[in-house]
Amino acid sequence: MAAPPIVGTPRPRVAGVDALRALLAISVMVYHLSCWSTERLWPIAPWLEVAGIYAVDGFFVISGFSLWLAYAGRNLAGIDELGRYSWRRFARIFPLYALALAASVAIDAAGGQATPARDILLNLTGAFAACPHKAIPTGGWSIGVELSCYLVLPLVIIGLRSWTAHLLLLAGAIVLAAATTAGFLDPSRPLPFSWKPYTAISNHFALFAAGILLAKVRSSFNVDGRVAWALGSAGLVALLVMSPFAGNQITMSTGWRRPAFCLATVIAIAGVALATLPSGRDKHLRQLGDLSFSLYLLHPICWKLTVMLTGSRGGGSMLVAMGTTLLASAACFRWLERPCMELPPPWRRKGTGSPAGGSSLPMAASGAGAPDPGAQPSGSPQGREQG
Repeated sequence: MAAPPIVGTPRPRVAGVDALRALLAISVMVYHLSCWSTERLWPIAPWLEVAGIYAVDGFFVISGFSLWLAYAGRNLAGIDELGRYSWRRFARIFPLYALALAASVAIDAAGGQATPARDILLNLTGAFAACPHKAIPTGGWSIGVELSCYLVLPLVIIGLRSWTAHLLLLAGAIVLAAATTAGFLDPSRPLPFSWKPYTAISNHFALFAAGILLAKVRSSFNVDGRVAWALGSAGLVALLVMSPFAGNQITMSTGWRRPAFCLATVIAIAGVALATLPSGRDKHLRQLGDLSFSLYLLHPICWKLTVMLTGSRGGGSMLVAMGTTLLASAACFRWLERPCMELPPPWRRKGTGSPAGGSSLPMAASGAGAPDPGAQPSGSPQGREQG
C-alpha cells in the first residue's frame, strides 16, 4: 500500500533536481565505499574523486535553490511563519541525524573507542553548526553548514528583494570563500590538516547563495528547455574534462581548481534546475530525491556493520553495503523521516487551525551531506577510521 500523502499545501519541487540530488548522494556513497574497501575502482578514480568531493557543493546549491522556491513567498518576518519554518527544518534534519549519531557512537563504542560527551552534546543540540568539523557521523559536517544556512535564509528572504542585492550577496560570499581558501587551506599538506577551515560555512555559503539566485531566475523567467539543457551539458562536460587534472583532495580544493570546479558544478545544476521535464515523469524522480538524505547519512553505518559482520573489505562487502544502504534508506524515509515531517509544530497540535506540519517544505531540501576526505576519521583528521 502506498504511503498516505503528506497533508498541507503543495510543495514547490523540481523533479529533475530531486533526481540530481539522489545521483549526488549515490556518487558520495560510491566514492566513500571505494576509499574504504580494497576495490578502489582505479579506471574511474579521477572522476570518482571529483564526484565525491564536489557532490557536496551540488548539495549546497540544490539546498539554496529548493528552500528559496519553498519560502520566498512566505512572511518569515512574522513569528508564526518563522516558527513553522524552524519546526520544518528541525523535523527534516534532526530525527535522521540523531539516528545516525546514535549508531555512530554505538559502533565506535563496540570497537573500543569512546566518543567525548562534549562532542555528543554539540551534535545533539545542533551547536556543531558553529564548528562543523566536530560532527560525529561521517559527512555530518555538511549538516552543520546546512544549519547555518537555515539561520541565514530568513534574513535573505526578508532583507534582499532586488536583483542587485542578490548579486551583491553572491559576490560577497565568493570573496569570503576565496579568502578562506587562500588564507587557511594549506595546499602543501593533505586536506585533513585543513579540515576545520575547509568545513567552515565561509567556504561553502557562496554555493548556497548561487542556488538562491538560480531559484530567483527560475521564478522570474521562462528559460527555454534547449538552453537549459545546453547549459547543464556544458557544466557536466567541463567537470569530466577537468577531473583528470584535479590532482589530490587538497589540490582540487585550492588554487584555480576550486573556483573552476565550483563554477562548473553550479552550471551543471543550473541546466537541471531551469529545465522543465515532461509531465508524468515526476513521481519516481521525486521518490529518488526523498531517499538522498538517508543514502548519505546511512551508507557509512551500513559499511561499518558489514565489515564487522563479514570481516571483509572487498568488493563483495561494498556491494552488500550498497544494497543494505538502499533498503535502510527506504525504511527510514517511510517510517522515520516522513512521519516526522507530517507532524505539526507542538504549539499547534491542540489548536483547530489548519495543519502546520512539515508538509509544505521540499522533503529533500536539506543537503544530503558531503564526503569526509578519503578514509579519514569522522569529523576530525585524527582518531577513528571513517569507514
